[in-house]
Amino acid sequence: MIEIPLEAKPCKSFSVVTDVGTLRFRTYWNTMASMWYMDYIGQDGANLISGIALATGSNNLIKGTGLVELDGCAIFMVDTSGAGNRTFDGFGTYARMFMTFPGETEINPY
Repeated sequence: MIEIPLEAKPCKSFSVVTDVGTLRFRTYWNTMASMWYMDYIGQDGANLISGIALATGSNNLIKGTGLVELDGCAIFMVDTSGAGNRTFDGFGTYARMFMTFPGETEINPY
């Protein structure tokens, strides 16, 4: 399991080196919904998954994507404050993102 680094910036693109290769993401704040979202970006720069709502309470935000490189992986948000992650400033501080990989035995918090 790894923690995916998050920063409370209105829009940020970044890469993470994982057990399944280098993965590219874009996180962004949606003012209308008062919520953080994420896109998964392919190696060619195209969005492969768009608009993943980064909410707590789900143990796999990428389940059912059909993408081979993510098969068996799970991404989930954890709120260490207990107050929910629907704030701009809490993103990356008390609202944290984790990813597990095929064959891992860690238990998700949900």
